[in-house]
Amino acid sequence: MIFPKPHTQSIGAGKFNLSTTMTVCCYDKELLPAFDFLRLTLNTVYGIKCELVTEGADVEITKKDISAEEYSMTIANNGILIGASDHRGAIYAVSSLIQLIERKDGLYIPCQSIFDTPYTDIRGIHFYMPARHEIKDFKRLIDFMALMKLNTVILEVGAGMEYERHPEINEAWVKFCDTINKFPGLNGYKSFQGSDVYWKDSLHTELCQGSYLTKDEVRDLVKYCKSRGMDVIPEIQALSHCYYLTIPHPEIAELPDDAFPDTYCPNNEKSYELYFDVAEEVIEVFEPTTVSIGHDEIRVLGWCDKCKDKSGAELVGGDILKLHEFYAKKNIRISMWAESAQSFENYLGAEIGTKDVERTDKFGRYYKLPKTSECLEMLPDDILMLDWYHSLGHDSEDCFDKRGFDVIYGNFHGCLFGDWDKRSSRECIRGAEVSSWCPATEEIFARDGITFDAM
Repeated sequence: MIFPKPHTQSIGAGKFNLSTTMTVCCYDKELLPAFDFLRLTLNTVYGIKCELVTEGADVEITKKDISAEEYSMTIANNGILIGASDHRGAIYAVSSLIQLIERKDGLYIPCQSIFDTPYTDIRGIHFYMPARHEIKDFKRLIDFMALMKLNTVILEVGAGMEYERHPEINEAWVKFCDTINKFPGLNGYKSFQGSDVYWKDSLHTELCQGSYLTKDEVRDLVKYCKSRGMDVIPEIQALSHCYYLTIPHPEIAELPDDAFPDTYCPNNEKSYELYFDVAEEVIEVFEPTTVSIGHDEIRVLGWCDKCKDKSGAELVGGDILKLHEFYAKKNIRISMWAESAQSFENYLGAEIGTKDVERTDKFGRYYKLPKTSECLEMLPDDILMLDWYHSLGHDSEDCFDKRGFDVIYGNFHGCLFGDWDKRSSRECIRGAEVSSWCPATEEIFARDGITFDAM
């Protein structure tokens, strides 16, 4: 058995026996990452050593004129032949090969032929930046994701990487996380979020475990992910989830008098001076083709004097357009959590994203959040939308499909997703991503079901 199930698989007679040392011939240097993956995995799991040779090998990895990420593999009594057009396809072939190994009177692989092609373009997972002591676990998790044939890592950066232009960001982050970890109440984290008139943004203090990595350490992580066939998308959060920017620089906060502001003012040019400084340092390290700008959980909008006369759509749309212009000049696509641009009917018949939120709590505190969904009409359609409201209704992605946006399902739980065959076949759907809102360790990924969701 191979998981995910390949496009075609034909079982033959006989078997290929594995010995304590295997020889591999790789005919194209672009495909060498597949050899490295095979060498590491066979040695780690089975104690088999792999040697790279120029001819007469047990395993041959060769270029083949097929589509990106596809592979063919023939396993015969006297050897294994892998064909792929890129290193991703070759890595996926190796992933299947590893799964086929059987142990009975030695190690062997049943003879067969396989051809596989991806079902979706984007198969991703979100990670927090790991802490220094988690780097080894992080790399092992990346190996696991490659075995599951995932091809995209969204790596939330925040203040988890050193900023040479703004070291005060890293210093404030360490202090903030320490404060949150000591916050009073039965659950300090939740107590903090509920301490204001609005439910404050999630804190993400698990990111780098309240610390930060050097640029060289982050470069090494990015390089490792890419060697396993992953596109790496840095998440550089903007507007919301901006504790990392607004705490050291309260002058850019939508609520500058808040001791722990989570949102910057979208009408303050200093917000963008700081954000772009940070983004340029991240881009230098990641060299990305896509950047996620966050934008989930916007809960403070239109409160300050600069913003109070603007509509929610103007504020959010204007912010996204400024970010889009910055990244477009660098030939970088942006992705974003999509809820601020969505409007649809949920399973219970209620409308999502069509009305202002307005209430007074039991302490008499007034709260208002203007609707923002009309900002969609302002946005260029090359933005990749991450829809994590998909579980609320049958057609949460409909507004994007009509406008020609690409969409992936975010916070994806395959076993809980209804109508997958129907919804995933829509023109706009490019795939899905599993989110890990926890430290990047094997034990916690298993406990929280992230490994299960990835499979």
